Amino acid sequence: MRKLQCMISVSLLALMLFATSVDARRQEPMKVYASMDDFVEQGNLWEVYVTADNDEGRDKLDDVTITIMIPDLGLYYKSTAFDLSTGDVETKTLAVEMDDVSQGEYDVFIFVSNDDFSRAKHRIVTVY
Repeated sequence: MRKLQCMISVSLLALMLFATSVDARRQEPMKVYASMDDFVEQGNLWEVYVTADNDEGRDKLDDVTITIMIPDLGLYYKSTAFDLSTGDVETKTLAVEMDDVSQGEYDVFIFVSNDDFSRAKHRIVTVY
């Protein structure tokens, strides 16, 4: 019985720590905007524009990267790392190759992150 109580206590502590870290990440200064066409023709490049905005008065953010994933297609694109000083706004364009892609709607996940924070956006693209 004592062993079970100990396991439950450890599990609750881990859950509390996870919840705290998730809440802390929500308070980060980064604003993220994603802009793209909702439709792309098979075989074409699909450009995704991602803007990272480091609010005024916040600390410098080092080694920020942008990642685009389309799991159903097995596509994964990642930008080179860049830094954002206080008040900086940076827009990156990632070109996604849509060769050999079947027609349909696909979930697109866009992440802007470094070792200290992560922001995520979800979009849907239709390939025709």
